[in-house]
Amino acid sequence: DLGKDNVNLEYPYGDEIGQMVMAYNRMTDTLASQAEKLAANERESTWREMARQIAHEIKNPLTPMKLSVQYMLKIWENKPEGFQNVLYRTSNTLIEQIDQLATVASQFSDIAKMKQGAIEKIDLASRLYRTTTLFANSENASVTYDGPEEGVCVMANADELTSVFNNLIKNALQSVPEGRHVDINVSMTTDGNIVKVNVQDNGLGIPEEVREKIFRPNFTTKSTGMGLGLAITQTIIVNAGGTITFDTKTGEGTTFHVVLPLA
Repeated sequence: DLGKDNVNLEYPYGDEIGQMVMAYNRMTDTLASQAEKLAANERESTWREMARQIAHEIKNPLTPMKLSVQYMLKIWENKPEGFQNVLYRTSNTLIEQIDQLATVASQFSDIAKMKQGAIEKIDLASRLYRTTTLFANSENASVTYDGPEEGVCVMANADELTSVFNNLIKNALQSVPEGRHVDINVSMTTDGNIVKVNVQDNGLGIPEEVREKIFRPNFTTKSTGMGLGLAITQTIIVNAGGTITFDTKTGEGTTFHVVLPLA
């Protein structure tokens, strides 16, 4: 199958079966080559789409910024009373839009820096326990942790791994609709030479039609932002030798599963 690990066969003889084995091996080599080409095209397409998205996100604040400055200059020409109030309101609008531009630049910069962080042995249990405790004070929300409070170590970048679970918990909090009490549970277990971390929420779940896109760099189900959070999260986990997957039920909630090798 295309995209799967098709192992070549070994057969030392040159008879009819040997010819079939040679043909089969040529086919698997061709499939592997085609899969790599498809993957390269998909990566290129993703970056093109991301560039388009970034341009769109940058252009959005520029229009109100330009209109605000033009409006302020027009008012200033007439030198009316109360211009100070106009200046104050316009300045606040400009500051808000500049902050939005800074957020766009910061999010894109995060992807560029993914492989620059130092890898070290860190106590994931201790870090995860502290992170969950921090979110336990969230308003109208119950954020709990089930697992050891220390002594479970992995090899990763400490700051990046903290941002992973910050992002997953924040997403979980934001997934719960207004009027429903927020219940977030973070759990940790070890199994052989791996550690498993689950982040479970009781939110709206992920719609079936968008589940395949959830880790794409430019995809988001939110009305704001560039949708880089889960793409960055996945990159950090993969760089640490792990995997991230999810289970979801529409209207009931989502659980993200992070698996990492123990140090």
